Amino acid sequence: MKSLQHPNIIKLLQVIQTEEEVYMVMEYASGGELINRIHETSGPQEEEARRIFWQIICAIQYLHGQDIIHGHLKLDNILLDEDGTVKICDFGVGTKITPEQKLNRICSTLPDTAPEALLHKRELFAGDIWRLGAILSEIMVGLTPFKEIHPFYLK
Repeated sequence: MKSLQHPNIIKLLQVIQTEEEVYMVMEYASGGELINRIHETSGPQEEEARRIFWQIICAIQYLHGQDIIHGHLKLDNILLDEDGTVKICDFGVGTKITPEQKLNRICSTLPDTAPEALLHKRELFAGDIWRLGAILSEIMVGLTPFKEIHPFYLK
């Protein structure tokens, strides 16, 4: 995370490690989680939604250009600063890959996993792209498009 320099990705300022704990000091995003903003305001107007989604896309494009899969994109992991600027956070299941690498594991949580990954097609960035569509739906409609995974995908 320290190497990432993008205006729409939360900055990792310092890491402090003790014998028992690791502390990560990050940029403060006083606007809170995007999910709360959407639920409190009944969703953004189209122009604001376009601005927010564009910032999310720019951040993910930057990550993919750095060969990083976020793997856990969801409204809870998209923060806003005091100006309403998007800040992507939570890289806990993120993965740095090499261009010729094939994934041997799913880099996301099950409800956020793209069908391609569940069908064992190792498309490197499919999960993040899949979640962008779900996030756009959540921003515009205010609901998660898929509350559960259909049993067809688990076969």
